[in-house]
Amino acid sequence: TGPQGMGHVVLPAPRQAETLAFYADVLGFLPRGAMKVADTPAGPVRVRFMGVNQRHHSLAVVPAPHDGDPGLVHLMVEVDTLDAVGRALDNVTRLGFSISSTLGRHTNDKMISFYVRAPGGWDIEYGTDGMLVDETYYTAEEITADSYWGHDWSGSEPLAAFVPPGK
Repeated sequence: TGPQGMGHVVLPAPRQAETLAFYADVLGFLPRGAMKVADTPAGPVRVRFMGVNQRHHSLAVVPAPHDGDPGLVHLMVEVDTLDAVGRALDNVTRLGFSISSTLGRHTNDKMISFYVRAPGGWDIEYGTDGMLVDETYYTAEEITADSYWGHDWSGSEPLAAFVPPGK
């Protein structure tokens, strides 16, 4: 998708604070918000979003439930049109791939997308129409809902990144 590049990646991190510091302090990623996903006795668990260009986020970091091979949560590919998204959704359905999440629109980056389980146990998010950020005016925020509509995850299997090694 032009100068923004391919999309984004979501990585699990057993040591989230250390991981975020690496991307911010060493590589220059900028904070682009968070989403609280759980409350625990140790405090809230949040997905953190970071960007390097006008794309809302090029990276998201999810707290990992275990050490070991960190794996991959998902890779996002942004295409130019909603028709391209629809054709891809038709193809994965026709060919029998597992739809991890139905078509929907995210609240943080405004992306219209669906998720399909790729060989290897991680997801590909396939979408269009993502928000562009102007750093002059943008303020990172914490979202309270993943999507405005759609993105039903009720039929999805656990991601490989969240299954303990050896299971």
